[in-house]
Amino acid sequence: MTDDAIIRGTYSDLKFIRTRSVAQVLIELPIEQADAFVKAFGTPQPGKEIHVAIARLNETAAQTRPSAPLEAPQKSRTRRAAFLCHDVRFRAFLNETYQMNVSNAEEAAQAVRDFCGVSSRRYLDYNTEASSRWDSLYERWKAFKIMEGVR
Repeated sequence: MTDDAIIRGTYSDLKFIRTRSVAQVLIELPIEQADAFVKAFGTPQPGKEIHVAIARLNETAAQTRPSAPLEAPQKSRTRRAAFLCHDVRFRAFLNETYQMNVSNAEEAAQAVRDFCGVSSRRYLDYNTEASSRWDSLYERWKAFKIMEGVR
């Protein structure tokens, strides 16, 4: 590998593709590096994979991206809530712990919105009170998973 194949970027999103059992990782890089990136890696083509490696740089978060509305994991509350609403075990947790009686992802989403006091889960990343409620719910969910494994 040559140095011109090393491109500095910022990890900004993670998306799970259940139908293919993969996760997509979004790396953002400055527009000025786009040409160098395409020169080093080419462009994606159906049926032709380009294998890469990912390494975390030893930098502080303050140096790599601007501050966001809330501290803690950026953008993760909304995405985590959306992802978990599709999880059968998370819905069972809502039913057992909060007697919410949810049976599908949309009912779970509404239960989360109601619990956090928001009209949309996107506010979990921007509304301090809603994010605090979500964090509390999520901590109880993690404890529930641990206890579920003990049962």
